[in-house]
Amino acid sequence: MIRSSNSLSPIFQVSAKTHYAVVAMVDLASQSADGDAVSLRQIADRHGIPLPFLTQIFQGLRSAGLVVSTRGSAGGYRLRSEPSAITVADIVQAVGGKSESSLETNSTEENTAVQAVWCAVNQWVEDHLGDLTLQALVDRLRVSPESMFYI
Repeated sequence: MIRSSNSLSPIFQVSAKTHYAVVAMVDLASQSADGDAVSLRQIADRHGIPLPFLTQIFQGLRSAGLVVSTRGSAGGYRLRSEPSAITVADIVQAVGGKSESSLETNSTEENTAVQAVWCAVNQWVEDHLGDLTLQALVDRLRVSPESMFYI
């Protein structure tokens, strides 16, 4: 069966929390290249992310050791490591975006075979997100802003 790319539904879906976390980290990596802290208000305004939601996301990113915060009028967030050392998988794990199948099925051969397919797909996605660094996304943004998230 051949489908046009416009009608193709994604098999892998990303939560809003995970999507916003990656967008915010790419923004942080590209805006704080000089080492200055970036406020969550600036990130929220640039990307239309609700500030309370972004604050919650950054609590997870900070707890995971991916960002550090600075208080005060010039405060905000900076990356703890170089963008080349942070993977998309690190970000996904920090905000709890890893999805496990919670589908309970009968233990038939067919169910077991299909469950093995979903596990393999999940592993493939995890492997590829583990290879994709924040620096690679920033580099894509610099080359072509409109194709930044085609990974």
